[in-house]
Amino acid sequence: MTLIKYQPAADIVGYTTTKEQGNLSFTVGDKPELVLERRKKLADTIGIDLNRFVFARQQHTDKIAKVTEQDAGRGALSHEEGIPGVDGLYTFDENLVLAFFHADCVPILLHDPVSGLIGAIHSGWQGTLHEITRKALEKIQEDEGIDLANLNVYVGPCLSKESSSIDQDLSPYLVDSTFNKTDYIETTTHEFKIDTRGLTHKMLEDAGVKKENITTIEQDTYQMDESYFSFQRDTQTGRHLTLIYKKGQQPN
Repeated sequence: MTLIKYQPAADIVGYTTTKEQGNLSFTVGDKPELVLERRKKLADTIGIDLNRFVFARQQHTDKIAKVTEQDAGRGALSHEEGIPGVDGLYTFDENLVLAFFHADCVPILLHDPVSGLIGAIHSGWQGTLHEITRKALEKIQEDEGIDLANLNVYVGPCLSKESSSIDQDLSPYLVDSTFNKTDYIETTTHEFKIDTRGLTHKMLEDAGVKKENITTIEQDTYQMDESYFSFQRDTQTGRHLTLIYKKGQQPN
């Protein structure tokens, strides 16, 4: 499977990579020079320099940060240079590629056609239970005055509830819940199954995003072995990259 493309407007482009583009993360044991080579190839494919990419140093947090021109290139050449303490990024600037890595986690892209804001959120099961989507939308609404009813949102391929299997105690992740998650968590004898996609949709709609403005790739990373990496399936595995950027005149 080739790149998945999202294009909410003529000047806004997003992508999710697949196995065809290979592993794009420095943190899963792959040779750094091979990862960097793949990143450069991807940048060439979409027509924007790798030094315009911005990465978060993902840690399954529930935080999002605003980035600007001065952040261009952070995390592009090394994991350590990424923006720490967040799993989401947003910007109003042109030619800044907001990018993050995932296997089974939920990739979420945002675009506000009124203000020009774009955003990218990495939501693993930990971040989902900690309500990163709700918190991210609240932050951009409070800090930027965004009307969330205008947002276009893209939810990419991720692990389905049926394929999930969590053997950890979930109670620490549910302490600060603002809504009842019972319908989205199935309890079996030895594990929990979490509907991260369903929880993401609930948070989006509860925040005021219109249902018709949410586009979802209904694909299970676990089941589609030939197309996607899956930590749940393989444990030691690569990472896809999901990105979004606003086209403009490229700097010299």
